[in-house]
Amino acid sequence: MVLAKFLSSFILLPAVEEVGKSAAVEMELISNQSGFNQSCLSDNLLHNSAVDRISLASIFRNLKYFLYLGNPYEENYQFEHEIPNYDIELFPFIVGFLLLEWFTLWYQGRPIPKLADASTSASLMMNMQICRILCRGAEHTLYHYIYKNFHMVDLPWHNPVMWYFAALAVDFCYYWGHRSTHVINALWATHKIHHSSEVYLLINAFRVPAFTDVILCIFYAPLALCVPPVVFLVHHQFNLMYQFWLHTALVGKLGPIEWIFNTPSHHRVHHGRNKYCLDKNFGSWLIIWDRMFGTFQEELSDEEVLYGCVDQVKSHNPLYLEVFHFGSIYEKWQSVDGWKNKIFSVIKGPGWSPGSPWTGHMDQVPEALPRTDVDEKDHSSLWHTYHIAHLLIAVLIYAIIGDLRNTMPYTTIACHLSFSVFTVINIGMFYDRSKLVPAQEFIRCGFFLLYSQGGIPLLTNAISAFGLTEILSGQLELYVYVALRSYFFLSALLWLPSLSDWLAPRLGISHIKKID
Repeated sequence: MVLAKFLSSFILLPAVEEVGKSAAVEMELISNQSGFNQSCLSDNLLHNSAVDRISLASIFRNLKYFLYLGNPYEENYQFEHEIPNYDIELFPFIVGFLLLEWFTLWYQGRPIPKLADASTSASLMMNMQICRILCRGAEHTLYHYIYKNFHMVDLPWHNPVMWYFAALAVDFCYYWGHRSTHVINALWATHKIHHSSEVYLLINAFRVPAFTDVILCIFYAPLALCVPPVVFLVHHQFNLMYQFWLHTALVGKLGPIEWIFNTPSHHRVHHGRNKYCLDKNFGSWLIIWDRMFGTFQEELSDEEVLYGCVDQVKSHNPLYLEVFHFGSIYEKWQSVDGWKNKIFSVIKGPGWSPGSPWTGHMDQVPEALPRTDVDEKDHSSLWHTYHIAHLLIAVLIYAIIGDLRNTMPYTTIACHLSFSVFTVINIGMFYDRSKLVPAQEFIRCGFFLLYSQGGIPLLTNAISAFGLTEILSGQLELYVYVALRSYFFLSALLWLPSLSDWLAPRLGISHIKKID
């Protein structure tokens, strides 16, 4: 009761008129000189940048990016600050395609994504974005340094020939970088996350290691000898965006297109754990490199592709997925004799053993078996609804940050995204049946109530940026604000029984009944 009364005071504590104050005043109230600063762009500029993207011409232009159909005369930039963040611009389309895929699966009577899998993929995506933000472009520092000091020829950045050459060259380097992450155990420890799902859906494209850009920058470095950074940065983004639509089982084989281009069929093989699928089809938008270097494999019509890893991990905790394979490397290091073999256990393939080929003996790989689906059978629809709502809030925070990132300091962006990541981590840990979830969720919801006492600056900026200030007679922010605080208050109350069960034995208090 004491905790309930304490929390209830937070819903009514802020005066209603405080919610309508400017973002700058609210941030000062909340941050108290902690680095949460107001937006530096005008409301009109933010509104225009958001509205411009919904024109018909921009919609068709953005859809072309998914297929690498950029125009070399339009997608050329002289300065780096002019280059768009294509992943942010395409985010609404990505969400639309995800929903369309799920609706199609439901309509066809096929299994739709499980919440545990979806939240894990969303969390890993946000982990990577936080890494990019905190690194502040450090993954491209090596490229800039090489080009500035060692580039061998000055090629025109605006020439269409350069544009097409860069498209091929970036994919060629990606092929070797991607292949290396599969055949070098230390690199596989980071890339294995991308293959950790046992279902094949568009949302799995987001299962990207946090430091993937830092690793791949080494393989892009040779391009800096001739390709200007402004050209490379455009194609680096296009190369990654193309891979999004490859992660679906709804698109079948595409005929002669598959002779040259990577397709969902080819990429399904790449994600398979069947023996014939292992270490195949590494290209991004082109499949010609795999055909040239002996790593191409056609999808077989008489054998179902089973997804995941050979040594599949059963967890939805994104932080655990980021690091768990390093434990396997340590165990192999300890199990082999001699420094030579110990070094080989790190730099050779994950299936390597003393006396075997680089990637191990294929006859020692176990046969792939269908998954046993038990992830969410024991949870009620109430819990699913609870986690779906919080997942949507986390994704909305991510989307708003993506739109307003240029108007916010890095500390503000990192803190908001960290809250979103903490949200989806807890969802994954819930489906892992972790006993820490009640305490973590109670703390998370309580933190939000404390944080939002004087208003929610991100909400204020978002409503202004998207031109929603006049909706509901200018009261939209107030309604959303009250709804959010009420929902988080009820969420905190929901965890009180479970939290009491968790704390009782630790405090030496006898408890009558354990509530699941």
